[in-house]
Amino acid sequence: LGVQVGQEPSVFTELHQPLCRSLRNFVDVAARVIDRADNVFNPNGNKIAELELLSGGGEVALGRELGTFGEIRAGILREAGTISMKVGAADAPDVDFNTGEAFAQLSIDERDDVTFPRSGENLRLRAGAGLEELGSDLAYEQGIVEAGFAVSHGRWTGLIEGLFGTTRDSDAPYQRLFRLGGFTRLSGLEQDELYGQHAALVAGLLYRRIAKLSVVPVYAGVSVEYGNVFQDRSEITLDSGRPSGSMFLGLDTHVGPIYVGFGAA
Repeated sequence: LGVQVGQEPSVFTELHQPLCRSLRNFVDVAARVIDRADNVFNPNGNKIAELELLSGGGEVALGRELGTFGEIRAGILREAGTISMKVGAADAPDVDFNTGEAFAQLSIDERDDVTFPRSGENLRLRAGAGLEELGSDLAYEQGIVEAGFAVSHGRWTGLIEGLFGTTRDSDAPYQRLFRLGGFTRLSGLEQDELYGQHAALVAGLLYRRIAKLSVVPVYAGVSVEYGNVFQDRSEITLDSGRPSGSMFLGLDTHVGPIYVGFGAA
């Protein structure tokens, strides 16, 4: 059982059960309740409304471990919730939604550290389809690929990351849209400020370990990012991205990373 606080408070639990002596085949069952706050911005970046997305659901997946570096899984996701206006038009009605999705996913991760990797690569491929037979309000098909690799020389590390997400017919419901905005995901924008049927992003980070407070490493670095979200696949061109970047200090603590920085977009 876990609890998350912040802009997206949630309660979640997960059961990972091996199905054989080798421990490679498994079934994974997860459940969660999320109370998410979504800010809505106009094209000038000014906040004009705030939505609350309250949802609950879970997923069941069968999978196989790929040695010590990855896994492949396939399963079903089911959730239901309500989208309501918290700040904005007072007469806006609540909108209930249901999501039923079948998915398959390949994950590979050979990084030596998740937060501040010094070496290694990671890759995630996921394909999902919202199906009315599984209770989804709308039928849709989506795919996403995320990848990154890190290399180091002395205390310096260079990290390249990227993602591309797409909806086949640009018809995914609001709760399944791709989102960008926030640190290293178009720094200088609000968290998840942009959302759309398609998303593309490439980010380069350069950081250096500058100190160690007790057992907590301290890093200083910069990032450069380029990407955007799109409502239609025809909008995706090399010159339609938004440049952004940041300067930051980061602490790799036992309870998660702590960042202090400045971003511009």
